[in-house]
Amino acid sequence: ATITTQISAYPGGSNGVTVFHRLPCIDEFERGQLSVTGTLSSGETGTLTHAVYALSNTTVASVASSDIVIPAAVGTSRIGFRSSEFVSGAWSSVDLSAVLI
Repeated sequence: ATITTQISAYPGGSNGVTVFHRLPCIDEFERGQLSVTGTLSSGETGTLTHAVYALSNTTVASVASSDIVIPAAVGTSRIGFRSSEFVSGAWSSVDLSAVLI
């Protein structure tokens, strides 16, 4: 069984986003929405909703409203996920980078 963490553009847009750019008109970064999919050994998949996220670098980004990534500074961070729905206790993680353009 596996779990996969993904970031999509928020409030809408592409899936699999890992680089967020600073928006020059408002001097903030783009945002992302986290989603996690669990796959059982039988091949059955489902979205996991009871999540605990942790960031390796909280000066670069934070997670608000349970699943919204808010970059705050230039740099990189790894976002990890663990779910009470997924008994293995394994972490699934995804890297993100906030960059200036």
